[in-house]
Amino acid sequence: MSIRIVVQKGQEFGKLTVLGLSPFRQHDRPTVECLCRCGNISYVRPTNLLRKVTQSCGCRLIPRLKEVAKQRRMDKGDVPGKVKRCSFCKQLLSVSLYRKDKDRADGLTHRCKRCSTFTQRLTKYNLNQNDYEAFFREQLSLCCICNKPEPLIGRQLSIDHDHKCCNGDYSCGRCVRALLCSSCNKGLGNFKDDAKLLRKAADYIDLFAKRK
Repeated sequence: MSIRIVVQKGQEFGKLTVLGLSPFRQHDRPTVECLCRCGNISYVRPTNLLRKVTQSCGCRLIPRLKEVAKQRRMDKGDVPGKVKRCSFCKQLLSVSLYRKDKDRADGLTHRCKRCSTFTQRLTKYNLNQNDYEAFFREQLSLCCICNKPEPLIGRQLSIDHDHKCCNGDYSCGRCVRALLCSSCNKGLGNFKDDAKLLRKAADYIDLFAKRK
């Protein structure tokens, strides 16, 4: 069966100029080879050209895609130069470091993400800010086990508690032991807070260290 191509060589459709019939097919339909003004070659179905569905190789969409990406960043609050002061830590921070709150005038929480997480942890362990700061000062802002300092950005020192008193993620407050880095806190959890098991692990490491 013969195929009728309804576009002619040299015709222009948007940024595309028809060069001729293409050997490629789309969904078993014929296509024509087109040259875009940007220099790229595209293979397009004639009906898409006539209906103005395709008017470029895709390059004309790039500015629009960039605009959409920019708008999405703005929706997330990541707007360069726009800052807000956290009501808890009193620091002037980028609005990208705040969660959204539709009930507030500026659409953002009054505390930054880090401080919001911190206050939730205090509530979970039945501590107040003064209690935490007392641990913090006593440990000189270091992990109580490995003496690793608390990072300026990212996860704060974890609040460790005795799971024999409060088995779970919550604490009565009286069984809080110290502040630990994430690695040490997870390590104790993996060893089930078992001192004998931890000593056996230390002996195991010493044993193989002596063999070298």
